[in-house]
Order: sequence, then C-alpha cells, then structure tokens
Amino acid sequence: MNELQCGRNIDDCLNFYNLTLCSLENNTCVENHGFCVFNDKIQPKCVCLPCFIGEHCEEDRISRNLWQSVLPHNEIATNGAYIPAIIVLVWGAFLLLNGIFCLQTYLCRKIRETNLGIYLIMLSIVSIFIGLIVLIFASLALHIKELPQPLLFADLYCLIYGKFLYIPLVSMYNWFIACVAIERALVTCSKNYELHDSRRRSILVSIVIIIICPLSMLPGTFTVRQNQSAELRPVQCMNFTPFGYILHTTITCIHLLAFYLLYIIMNILVLGYLLKHRRRFVVADSLSAQIYLILRKHKDFFIPYLVQALTQLPHIIMGFITTCSMASTSLATYLFIIFLILQILPFLITFYLYIYLSPIYWIEFLYSSPIGKCLMKSKEKMRNAFHHNTVNNIELSQMRY
Repeated sequence: MNELQCGRNIDDCLNFYNLTLCSLENNTCVENHGFCVFNDKIQPKCVCLPCFIGEHCEEDRISRNLWQSVLPHNEIATNGAYIPAIIVLVWGAFLLLNGIFCLQTYLCRKIRETNLGIYLIMLSIVSIFIGLIVLIFASLALHIKELPQPLLFADLYCLIYGKFLYIPLVSMYNWFIACVAIERALVTCSKNYELHDSRRRSILVSIVIIIICPLSMLPGTFTVRQNQSAELRPVQCMNFTPFGYILHTTITCIHLLAFYLLYIIMNILVLGYLLKHRRRFVVADSLSAQIYLILRKHKDFFIPYLVQALTQLPHIIMGFITTCSMASTSLATYLFIIFLILQILPFLITFYLYIYLSPIYWIEFLYSSPIGKCLMKSKEKMRNAFHHNTVNNIELSQMRY
C-alpha cells in the first residue's frame, strides 16, 4: 500500500485496497492528521496526510517553509507541476536580459563614478547571476525525467538553487535596492553627502552584503532533519527541525522585513524633504496635488522600487502564513501561481523601470553603452535610407512632369 498516495486520496485508496475506516473508538490517529484504516489482512493503522508522519501521524513530515512542495499542481491542470517551472523560466530569461542592458548603462563613466552607481552595478550583476541560475535549473526541471542522474540533480537543486546560492543572491538583490534608496536619501536630504563622494563607502557596504548574505545560510546546515524519506530528496536540505525552522524564519525576516522597513523609511524621508522644499515656493496647490507632482517629477526614484516591493509582498505574506495543511488545496495552488506571476511582472520590465524612466540613465544608455550606440547607429542608417528614398522619389516625380 502506497501510504503517501493514500494520504492524498483516501477514497480511492479504500476502494483499491478494500480497506475500511476505523470506528471513533479504535481511531488512534491525531485528529485531522490522518485516517485509521484496516481490513482482513491489515491491522488498524494510520494512513497519514501528506504533511504528517509517525505511527499516529503525530509528527510534521516537512518544516513549514516547504509548503510549496505539497501544492497539488496536477489538480488544476494536466502536467500542472510544470507551470511554476515555465513561469520561472520566463522570469529568468527577462531577468538576465534586463540585467545585461542595465549593467551596460551603469558601467558608463558618469554613473559608475558615484556611490549610487556602485550599488546599481552590483544590483545588475546579482540580477544576471539570478537569471542564469533560474534559467539553468528551470530548464533542467522541465526535463528531469530525461536526465541520466535525476537524484544528483535533486541534490544540486536543493543545495544550489534552494539554499546556498539562489536565496543569498535574492537577499543581496533586496539589500542593494535598500542601499540605492539609502544613498539617494542621503544625497537628497543631507548636506554632508554628495553624489560624487568617495566610493569607499559603497564598496565597503557592497563587500559586507556579499559576505553576510551567504554566511546567513550556514546555520541551516546544522539544523536539517535526519533520516528523511526518498521522495523528499529535492527539498531535504531545507527540511529543518523545529529549532532550525525558527532560526531560518528569523534570518529570512531580517533579510526581507529590514529591506522593506529601510525602503519605506527612505522614501518617506525623501518625499517629506521634497514636499517641504516645494511648499516654500508653492503654497497655492493642495497637499495631494503637490505630492502627485513630486512623484511625477521624481518617478525614476519612487516608481521602480515601489512597484517591485509591492508586487513581491503578496507572495512573501503567503509564504509566512501558509502551512503544509493549507497548501494541500487547489485554492492555495491558484493563489501561489497568481502571486508568483505578480512577483515576476516588474522583472519583465526592469529596464523600463530603472533606465527608461530616468532621463539621465536613458541618455547614457543611448549614447554611451554598446547596445545603445548600436541602436543609435541603426536608427541613423534607417533615417538616412528613408531620406535618400524620399529624395529619389521627389526627383522621379519632378522628371515625370
């Protein structure tokens, strides 16, 4: 009897194995954790739901952070398990492409010579690495059945993608966004900081972020559960003990909530400063009108990071409140896919949000980056060709008359 499959669909299991549910008096399973079954050949025993194990289904099968692994994707579509991999694959491709375009812009001399430019360069590099990792593992996940050593891939997926590389890179990405917001707030609101200050500050902060983020994953190495079942191999390196889960959640909260807190505070400071400065000269406009004009004028500062922060929030909240039992429903699967798509949408237009909305960065991209120069040359050739054709058509028309 396949107890895991029975736990997912008890009705089919009862019919297939000719089993009967135990009476309430003989039921020794923890309530809502499993089903007590028996027949002529099988003594009463507990068939646990996918989230629990043990003789009486008294133990959690996986730690709470792995709720995504029990989502019933196949219940919402045929081969539904491939849906997240396809979404992530598209995300990785755009992340890589936008990262390359943005990096070419930030490497231009006027930008890279500033502290802000250092953070933006690091943000683009991290984006490129995340895109590469996502592309590689999402592509392999779609063809896992064809791989010569799927178990080796499962181990690498858990260690590299799930724990020691992808998660630290995402933490770095968020911290560099926070650093961009802090640097802009310092330059805008403080007289002691200038745009072209020594880059020592930004370089040291970047080194600290690059070191701290991977090191923050090391405690999870020593708090993983032992003697895990074979079907948990793709996630076993992230299947923590109760203490390990608390430690993992604490570290995750620091990386995520500190980023959001710093980002919100810096935006409020900059908005308050600009509003105060504007009201010295313009008193006729209402407060809402002045805020709107500030946000419109400085859209390259407020909009990109605000959009990115807000679209990540539903997925993060779902990750904190969802348990394994809650995830074993079709509704949870639909919400997960919707929030995943919402989370990656800003990454599809990163170049637009970070470069195009900023007049300074857009001009630098067009006239200083290799791709921008190539586009400008192509535009000039098309313009010359169009002008040449127009002149020829005019001459032909004149000859006819």
